Amino acid sequence: MKFSDIIFAQFRQYFGINVNYMLLYRQKIQVSAIYNLKLDFASSGGHHRQKIFFSERVTNSMKPKRLLALLMAVVTVVSVFTISASAANTEDTYYTYTWNNYSRYDYTPTRNKTNATPVYIKTQEYTLPYNGYYARTLYGTTANNATKFASASEYWINNYTAYVIRANGTSVSQIKKYVRIRGHYSDTTYSWGDCKIAWSPDTTNASNYTYLN
Repeated sequence: MKFSDIIFAQFRQYFGINVNYMLLYRQKIQVSAIYNLKLDFASSGGHHRQKIFFSERVTNSMKPKRLLALLMAVVTVVSVFTISASAANTEDTYYTYTWNNYSRYDYTPTRNKTNATPVYIKTQEYTLPYNGYYARTLYGTTANNATKFASASEYWINNYTAYVIRANGTSVSQIKKYVRIRGHYSDTTYSWGDCKIAWSPDTTNASNYTYLN
């Protein structure tokens, strides 16, 4: 098998991509058609999806070294986007705040934050307590010490809108920190309250959501 055949065979095997038409001979490769590399990445979160389209038109003869350089460049681009798409911690997890006479504060478990995007939160249907509640983000360097305030204040939530909360209460980078959301039920009309939320440490396309701060 020629060197050029090996390159394309490995390329197709790695990406699972069909090249429309290739004419291989000796040490040169003639490509007389456009081939498209369509890469579709979906983050694990239920509220985000990313699609990346990469296309290249090759019309001239290419020696194996030039072709290898092109393929390596493609692999590099794909690797960068793959890491970016898979690293963001955008998967929704669910937690139910429980308040009573003895404690008007409750906290989600901590989760690892991987980028500088805001924290995502959405109250689940039919679980909003009377007169709403307040949410504030906290962070720490380990899962057990997320006690520092990330957001500058706590913010009132009284509907089922999907919100994002920025870390505007600290200059410390939130990347690779552990974060959680504190829920505060301040209303005294009732002695108890339960509220279920969906949340994630990172958010894709944060501009699509309403900022609380």
